[in-house]
Formats: sequence, structure tokens, C-alpha cells
Amino acid sequence: MKMKFRVVIAVVCLAIALLCGCEKKDEPAKTQMGSLPAFSNVLPSVLAGKTLATGGKVFIDALNKNTMGTVINIKNEDGFDMNGWAFDDKTNTPPETIFIELAPIKGGDNYYVAAIRSEREDLAVTFNKPELKKAAFVLKADIKSVPPGEYEINMVQVADGGPIKTPTGNKINKMN
Repeated sequence: MKMKFRVVIAVVCLAIALLCGCEKKDEPAKTQMGSLPAFSNVLPSVLAGKTLATGGKVFIDALNKNTMGTVINIKNEDGFDMNGWAFDDKTNTPPETIFIELAPIKGGDNYYVAAIRSEREDLAVTFNKPELKKAAFVLKADIKSVPPGEYEINMVQVADGGPIKTPTGNKINKMN
């Protein structure tokens, strides 16, 4: 009887230890997702010393789930979640490197963050150019470093012939 009691106690202790040690701890969502890229007022090194030519074609499909066409109000806690498409209209190709530029309406520092290229078959079909399948972009970024104010949204694509800056005609109003 004494032996069975010791075995039962040992098994119960082992089970408790395993259950306590294996419990998954909840991590904050930000830690699980990893840190987001953040806007910076430092000119990206790939653009340093280069003249930004105008050109290109761009379209923003949505910013923080809002379709564009008006000024979008953004708070720090909203983040910056944008998708759309852009390409070099001279070569009809999508340069691999693309930056989103926020240019303050009242002057001051511009802010930059790199977007990620993605694929959209509808672009190749719409423009009848298979190479434009990779013209889409997506961006989820931290916007806390951008001071409050109104900003124009521009795209800067790094093409073989040099960087191309394309105004989107869209604006944000950074609230805090």
C-alpha cells in the first residue's frame, strides 16, 4: 500500500510539473508579429546623391482599409497599412525597390519606408503586360515617428535609370 501511494504521488507531481511547464504563455500581439518597419526622416541610402526623376504610374487601392480620394486621418495606434500598385511607365516594368514617401504640406522633413512587392495577376491582364504581375505592393508600418500634420503620399521606385518619384495625389492627416 505504501508503495502504491508513493507511485501515485510521484505520477501526480510529474503530471503537475509537465502541465505547468508546458502552458503556452500569451505574448503581446506585437511580439508575435515581430516589429513593423517604421517611417524615418533619413533619406534611404539607395537614394542618396541621386536626382529623383518624375514619372511612373501608381495607384493606392486602400490605406487602413479606406479607399483613397480624400484626406485620410491617421493616428499612431492605427498604424499605416497600404496596398496598391506602381511601375516605371518608360520601361513598363516594376522596379524591385519601392519606397513610400510622406512629404509635409507645410514644409519640413520627408519620411520614408520601404514597401514590399507582391503579385497581382489582374494587373498583367488589365495592362496586357505579363511583367506587371509583380507591380503590386503592400506595406504595414509604424507611423509613430511622423509628427502631426498633413502629408502628400508619393512613391519612389528605384529603377535602372535612377529613382522615379510619382505623386499619388493622395494625402494623410497625421493626428498625433
